[in-house]
Amino acid sequence: MRCSSASRANTAFFKEKGNLSGFEAKMEHALSHAVGEGIAEVRADFTPADLDYQVKLPGLVGGITAKPAPAPDKIEPDKLLFTFKIFFDVNQEEFSAEKYEADFKRAIEMASLFGNAVIVVNGYADHIKLLREFLPAAVTKGILTRKGEEGKFQYFLKDGKELDLKDPHAMKSVMDMVAKEDWAAAPLDPKRTLDACQSLSQKRADKVFEAVKEYAAGKKYVFNQKQIKPVGLCVLNPAFVRPKDDKEQAQNRRVEFSIYSIKQQPGAEVPAGVIDF
Repeated sequence: MRCSSASRANTAFFKEKGNLSGFEAKMEHALSHAVGEGIAEVRADFTPADLDYQVKLPGLVGGITAKPAPAPDKIEPDKLLFTFKIFFDVNQEEFSAEKYEADFKRAIEMASLFGNAVIVVNGYADHIKLLREFLPAAVTKGILTRKGEEGKFQYFLKDGKELDLKDPHAMKSVMDMVAKEDWAAAPLDPKRTLDACQSLSQKRADKVFEAVKEYAAGKKYVFNQKQIKPVGLCVLNPAFVRPKDDKEQAQNRRVEFSIYSIKQQPGAEVPAGVIDF
């Protein structure tokens, strides 16, 4: 780690108030554990570090002459560090943040511990209504051909390749076809439903992002909002493509809050909070 990065990291660890991965938070955890387990009889706070990392440290090491390493052209998520899911009822946009307080706190702690982490809040909507409108409309327009009997239909593209609706990745093809085609003459307009699903999934992602942000502000926790990217992924990646019951279908209406480490290029320094992937 370069000196400038070390100075920023040390300042954040020892002096930043509300840093859940900082000196005060770790001291609180260690002392509470020691007293609670009977290892220590009384609580005695550690002496805080009082070094000016921005001014004194460079002087102690003879000054900083190295130039900052360039930021990488593309930031690639690497390992999943922490994730949790929030599920919504049909057309629900609001939810109780109190239910997820433990997850919120853990997410903020992980975000502060891994300053260069990428935090992605992905919102999803249920795809069933879109499929019910798209499939008959696509057959009517000749975009798909259908074979078999009801309940066991198979659908094929114009090139003869099967649209495997058991595969979650098939929803990307469905979305592309709905967005590209003109459905004016179709009995139902799946494009309208696609737009509604996209809007709903984005609203859900935004709501979770705002809830975490408000929780951090209310608790006075340090939280770098630039690390977060709320993204509505519409009906992509359903948990259950063909859900057997309401419980399985409900898992398609979700938000996934995930923290990833960054795959760093050799010799490159990733500026904290940069998201562009």
